[in-house]
Amino acid sequence: MNERYLFRGKRLDDGEWEVGFRLAIDNGREFIIANGFAYKTSADVDAATHEINSATIGQCAGRRDKTKTLIFEGDIVNAYGRHCFVRFRAGCWELRSIDGKLIRYGTSEMLGDCNDEHLKVIGNIHDNPELMEVTT
Repeated sequence: MNERYLFRGKRLDDGEWEVGFRLAIDNGREFIIANGFAYKTSADVDAATHEINSATIGQCAGRRDKTKTLIFEGDIVNAYGRHCFVRFRAGCWELRSIDGKLIRYGTSEMLGDCNDEHLKVIGNIHDNPELMEVTT
């Protein structure tokens, strides 16, 4: 399975994270169908489908950090000693420095240009907003 097609979001029923395939409905409701589930009947699909808080949905960047954790849009990573958040911008996955200081060459870098051994997911913007605060 190609990981870049996965999405992650927080379930409305219990607030837990769900990873899988995104399904958007015309009325604005969003669902994720759990990844890795054996679907044999429509009941199986129903059991693996969860309504998601649309504000928390983020796509997988198709990359893993040094511990093999998947990196998603909205994750906060330690990259080259700097706290950065992951976003999709102008057609590319980007790491953006939280404190405005240089990562390596600038305050933002293309995720594809970074070595996985220098990336570590430390949280996300939804569960760990305190990591987005700049400390002096």
